[in-house]
Amino acid sequence: MSKLIFKCEKKTLQEKTIGGSNDGNAVKKAHQLENPLESLDSVPKGGELKNGKTCEIKHFKAQQLSPALEKWLMDLMTRNMKHMYKKALDGWRPKKKWKEMTQPTSRYLIAYVDSKPVAFSHFRFDMDYGREVLYCYEIQVETERRSIGLGKLIMETLEKIASQANLPLVVLTVFKFNQPSLGFFNNLGYDVDETSPGEDEFKDYVIMSKSVC
Repeated sequence: MSKLIFKCEKKTLQEKTIGGSNDGNAVKKAHQLENPLESLDSVPKGGELKNGKTCEIKHFKAQQLSPALEKWLMDLMTRNMKHMYKKALDGWRPKKKWKEMTQPTSRYLIAYVDSKPVAFSHFRFDMDYGREVLYCYEIQVETERRSIGLGKLIMETLEKIASQANLPLVVLTVFKFNQPSLGFFNNLGYDVDETSPGEDEFKDYVIMSKSVC
């Protein structure tokens, strides 16, 4: 895969730019989108899954989430990832995670099957080491709804949004010990990003990216 070459001093994820006066033009325009599923061309709002059921994808800003959706998001996050974070250097810190998930620029794609939420992605339009990107912070799927194409559909929707918004990269992070997720993203065309920490930095995650425009 062709990657953008960007030389920089590698930093921790907490040090990367999350928005503000240094935003590029494309990121500024993307922030103005109330609902990219409605505002941009050729962005899917769902599709048919491998089990024959239909999935509907809805967009929410963090401030638009109902208390019931907030509870479901954090519950799914805990059920899917608590054991992973307990293996990580930073540990499982739910208050810190929820703060990250409810930043003013946080947005969500939530997938519904049979009118029930079954998967979500938390993403932002970000400046990442001087690059304009769509940053996928989370993608989580209910256990009983895995392997039917939900994750792939959500990622393809994120990539369409990024492309239509003139954001050249979709960027994400994966724990190095999360082999299923590493394989999933590799199969979708994601590769190690130029900003990913080197082995000498002793980090437990890898940064991956995919060029979309």
